Amino acid sequence: MDLREALAQAGDVIRENKVRSFFTMLAINIGVAALIAISIVGLAFRSSIGEVVGKYGTTLVWAQVNWRAYVAGESRRFLDERDVFYFRSLPGFRRGEPLIVGTTMEVAFRGRREVTGVVGVSEHHFDLFSIGMADGRGFTHEEVEGGQRVCVIGPELALRLFEDEPAVGQRIQVGGSLYTVVGVTVERNPQTEFLSDGSGNLSVFVPHTLLEGMVWPGIPGRYWVYLLDFDTPEAAERAARLVDEHLRNRYGLLRGEPRFRVERLSTYVVMVDRILSIVSLIVTVIAAVSLLVGGLGIMNIMLVAVTERTREIGVRMAVGAKRRDILLQFLVEAVVLCLLGGGTGLFLGVLIALAVCAALSWQFMLSAGVVVLTIMGALVLGMVFGIYPAYLASRLMPVEALRYEV
Repeated sequence: MDLREALAQAGDVIRENKVRSFFTMLAINIGVAALIAISIVGLAFRSSIGEVVGKYGTTLVWAQVNWRAYVAGESRRFLDERDVFYFRSLPGFRRGEPLIVGTTMEVAFRGRREVTGVVGVSEHHFDLFSIGMADGRGFTHEEVEGGQRVCVIGPELALRLFEDEPAVGQRIQVGGSLYTVVGVTVERNPQTEFLSDGSGNLSVFVPHTLLEGMVWPGIPGRYWVYLLDFDTPEAAERAARLVDEHLRNRYGLLRGEPRFRVERLSTYVVMVDRILSIVSLIVTVIAAVSLLVGGLGIMNIMLVAVTERTREIGVRMAVGAKRRDILLQFLVEAVVLCLLGGGTGLFLGVLIALAVCAALSWQFMLSAGVVVLTIMGALVLGMVFGIYPAYLASRLMPVEALRYEV
């Protein structure tokens, strides 16, 4: 018997026992799908993290109010100009800006209305966060210092408000006041917008001095968040320690927690990557157990097949089939079952990963290596768990096999 004939016979057997074959392959389907999905999603996630790091670098430090340290109704402390003066005196300081995030207002133009997040920023914000302009420009120093009523809007908001009209130069209502649109940002991926208000391409940016006046009328220079950019990662790391020490010394602790948090992008990257590694390990272990169960299921069903087809084996041996022919026949059946299970699992895993990546706006990446490893893994699994039943079938004595009754 050659390999082609063995494959044809394996196909016939699987078609004759569709339901049994389906449930035999189910555990392998699940195991392979889980492994494929977690590997693709993991790659996409790390690519997204790499995009964030590449976009903002490792020189960014930010200080912000630690909201967890407070309870409802309790008076909060904020960063002020004295803190900003200290920040700017740190070695390697390049630029900094306050950021007021998450204020929701109604934006209107000629009867078209949208409710979205309004973010208070400085003239450095668009350079600091690598936000390009599709049309117009960012803010000038004079506009920010003077608290002028100008704004930069996201492309989605521009489309909803102005449709086909140019946005730059138009006057829109933001929270009941008129603002002149001076720029429209390029389209951005919300998943890589770090420290954003979450509204992504619907954002409205205004000078932070103007938004401060709305939030704290008559009390300028109070900040929830202050962003600092340094010359080198080493300077940023050193500055983070100094800023944390300064804020602890000045404001103290509240119920054992600092009133302000000092963070770096690299800290989040390491933490998130560690969490992903743990999740990947757990899913891999579950998938490995599923594959083991699937392999044992293949072995079990092949042992049942040997018992059911003992008389057939005897007839084949009686008409000239060699032991290696019987071995090849049953081994190929096991391998084909595993390959079908692995192939179906690969397809399901890719579909799951596609759905996750599409939902999170991550880049979908499927390498040829993953496909090859899946096929090779299924092949090895079939051989490992199929060799014993195939060996038992090949060792049957023709005379005893012919006398066997099911």
